[in-house]
Amino acid sequence: MSNRSRPRRPDIRRGRACWLLSLLFLLPFPHHAQALTGEERAAREARLQEIQQRIREQREALERAGGRKAEESRRLERLERKIGEVDRSLRRIGAEVRGVRGRIAGLERERADQERRLAEQRRLLAAQVRASYVMGRQEQLKLLLNQEDPSAVQRMLAWYGYIARARLRRIEAVRETLARLAEVRAELEVQRGRLETLLARQEEERHRLAQQRAQRAELVASLGREIRDRSRRLTRLQEDERELQRLLDAIGEALESLPLGEGAVRTFAELRGRLPWPVKGRLRARFGSRRPHSELRWKGVLLDAPNGAEVRAVARGRVAFADWLRGFGMLIIVDHGDGFMSLYGHNQGLYKEVGEWVEAGEVIASVGDSGGQSRSALYFEIRREGRPLDPVRWCRR
Repeated sequence: MSNRSRPRRPDIRRGRACWLLSLLFLLPFPHHAQALTGEERAAREARLQEIQQRIREQREALERAGGRKAEESRRLERLERKIGEVDRSLRRIGAEVRGVRGRIAGLERERADQERRLAEQRRLLAAQVRASYVMGRQEQLKLLLNQEDPSAVQRMLAWYGYIARARLRRIEAVRETLARLAEVRAELEVQRGRLETLLARQEEERHRLAQQRAQRAELVASLGREIRDRSRRLTRLQEDERELQRLLDAIGEALESLPLGEGAVRTFAELRGRLPWPVKGRLRARFGSRRPHSELRWKGVLLDAPNGAEVRAVARGRVAFADWLRGFGMLIIVDHGDGFMSLYGHNQGLYKEVGEWVEAGEVIASVGDSGGQSRSALYFEIRREGRPLDPVRWCRR
């Protein structure tokens, strides 16, 4: 990325998550993957080790300065991670169910075709057998005794031979159709059994999700009681914002020298006012408005959306962060180049990994209420060089 010039900070909240960023240096890039010299590889290795060492130092500094998180916060993180895993599992099972149902529908159509073909073949064979019976074998004997026209006898014998061979071909076709029909019926039974298994698994996963969400609701209620005090809530919000800023600074440093890659037709800046919204929903909180029970103001927008709704990337970019972050829950950050990033918070499930490329409109997460929210919504930010921008001015109205 270009135009990044932020001061380095000594601490970062998510050491493990930022360690994933260092993996970006191992990924092949379109311009350089095939033309690295030994010196360039050594320089990249040295840069990677430097980043990893800095992340370790930042994590140690954070642990010394802030200590361990409260047990309730750790429990909330574990529960929301499990909810995210179950959500992804349900999504995979749903795709499998749709695939199996499609195969069953195709097999049903083939079975119907084979049964129609079998009925037609049997009809033709029966007609042929009846014709042969009516004609009888005596006709062949008469022909043999007819010495008046030997050529006619030869032609008729050839004709009878042709009819016999045609009858054999029809019998063989019936046999083949019966065999294929048996295969189709057997495959149908297998696919129906698989569908039943998948539906049972899907029901189990939904039950598990409901249980975990109930546990989470109980824990969130407990946490809510603990942070009702206005001053404590304000302090926590300020800490969450600082942690997000530290994370963005670390991402900016880690991605500073990496190319964005080919494929982008327009730069992010050129898309101002043309970006799609990441999810359909009413604006619950606007950029710059005051946050509840505090003097802090929103640095993004909060979009009302149903739980599980698909969250889509607003533009092409590379996933720079995909993990749980206090205050934002399951958070995914996409780097768009030239200092621009988009952030999607409070998700239920994350469908992309750090380092993956995403296109505009591609599904990257599902809406949730992670991070201790009382109801489902998507928190959405756009930043340039760490500075928040009003998404309303960037997205289509």
